[in-house]
Amino acid sequence: MDTFWPGVGGNWGRWGEADERGALNLIDAERIRAAAALVRSGRALSLARPLRNGLPPYYPRAGESAFDHQMITWWGSNAGGDVQAASDRVRSECHGLEITHMDALSHIAHRGRGYGDRDFREMAGPEGVSACDITTAVPVVTRAVLADIPRLRGVDHLPPGTAVGHDELAAAAPSLAPGDALIVRTGRWSATPPEPDSPPATGSAPGPVSASAPDAASEPAPAAAGGSSGAVSESLSASAPEAVPASGPASGSASAPGSVSAVASGATPGFAVESSGPVSGAAFGSVPQPAFVPGAASGSASAAGSWSGSGGRYGRLSGLHPDALRFVHERDAALVGTDGPGDAFPVPVDDCRLPVHVLALVYLGVHLVHSMALDELAETLAAEGRDDFMLILAPLAVPGGTGSPITPVAVI
Repeated sequence: MDTFWPGVGGNWGRWGEADERGALNLIDAERIRAAAALVRSGRALSLARPLRNGLPPYYPRAGESAFDHQMITWWGSNAGGDVQAASDRVRSECHGLEITHMDALSHIAHRGRGYGDRDFREMAGPEGVSACDITTAVPVVTRAVLADIPRLRGVDHLPPGTAVGHDELAAAAPSLAPGDALIVRTGRWSATPPEPDSPPATGSAPGPVSASAPDAASEPAPAAAGGSSGAVSESLSASAPEAVPASGPASGSASAPGSVSAVASGATPGFAVESSGPVSGAAFGSVPQPAFVPGAASGSASAAGSWSGSGGRYGRLSGLHPDALRFVHERDAALVGTDGPGDAFPVPVDDCRLPVHVLALVYLGVHLVHSMALDELAETLAAEGRDDFMLILAPLAVPGGTGSPITPVAVI
């Protein structure tokens, strides 16, 4: 198998050339029964963040927010007769930094190629995606293991910008097994002031949904400054097919191999970050990762060294280091969820805007769940002296969809 991320063989072709489910194929009847056997108290916890009007949009458009809830009928609009009704409608982004959501494998391409070596020009268009849409991930029931990184370090939450690597995940989730979901807590929401009962005054007011308005998700992300025409930062887009070069995937035109901002002394074996052209094989290269010292609160970008960029539109957010995907691949995890955006920002590599997304979705076929509410789950599991639980995911069945808002459910 040839890839455009040297040193990463991934899972292309592992479940057949026509596969659209990726690592979810690892969840069989045995894994589901094993998940059900974990239920002890029968307590169910929602792992979703509240959806509120005024959430800042990921794809900025005048007068719009990431989520709009609008009433259609209520008392006073249909008070006559013997039956009254209250009804509403919602409009939501399927990705971004605020909404708990699941990424389909079709959400991301790398150098013009999607999961399974599909041509992204043919895979994604204005009417939706033709392969690997979110319906291929409905539903998911499996054993999940919580990697509570703040608890491992003895802190309430990780400093913004922290990247969690292979060794820390191995220490926090030693029981992760094939077909399991890896759920990583950074404590993002513990570091955020409590949300008000009503939307802030500065939030966008919800307006009527216009059937003729173009979908905000079809707009390209802001172009990255600098870089050559073949740089990953220009050819990789988290949101828009338009951002993929019309000429197809680049080959050999990226920045020099080994272009990595070191964040700690010493290299831990992991995924290669070079992008000098296609290679074959499943061998892993080497990429520096933040030093991990059990019980230490260090490890933020500012403490660990110089990382590329300043976070840009994402700011500073804790998440996964690209090296973390080596742990995911070693353990054959079926899915990865976090309480943040997945990637740490600023990203600790120079030549890819979303390395964790690329490695997980494109090469490993591992679905991602973002912005989960994990604090109550962490406290509950800690009180019971366990780290595993039954996880249920049921994204909206949207044919052609690249993702879905979701309410993950943990059953303890």
